[in-house]
Amino acid sequence: DRALALLREMQQSRVVPDLISFSAAISAAEKGGEWPWALALLSEMAELSLKPGLIAYNAAVSACERGRCWQPVLGLLDAMRRSRLRPDEITYTAAVGAAAACFNWVMALNLLNDMTMQTGTSNLAVLSAALAACGFGMQPWRAVELLPA
Repeated sequence: DRALALLREMQQSRVVPDLISFSAAISAAEKGGEWPWALALLSEMAELSLKPGLIAYNAAVSACERGRCWQPVLGLLDAMRRSRLRPDEITYTAAVGAAAACFNWVMALNLLNDMTMQTGTSNLAVLSAALAACGFGMQPWRAVELLPA
């Protein structure tokens, strides 16, 4: 809350926040799972013609994960790609985590597949989240398919 308050104070003082200020505020929103704030801040950046970087997007995706809200994640991934930013392991870990937190096993598996296709690999955290999503979604056979032979 303090970082968001400081950002608003800057704006009221007619100091235009920069990329770093917004990224810090989005990271603060992420820590509290305040995904609506994170998304609003990304929109505000666009209104000011500031291009969010990987850190800002990762924080927003992580805010969705912490806030247990998977719906905005796909839009964030699309926005990253349109901005020519490549989702990284942090992005995919948070995205699959958001899907798992909401019991969306289909999305979790699609994101795991996307990560493997885009990066050529996956990591234990993403695989664990995808396995959890399959468990929550009562899809044990899907979970077994993810395990190495």
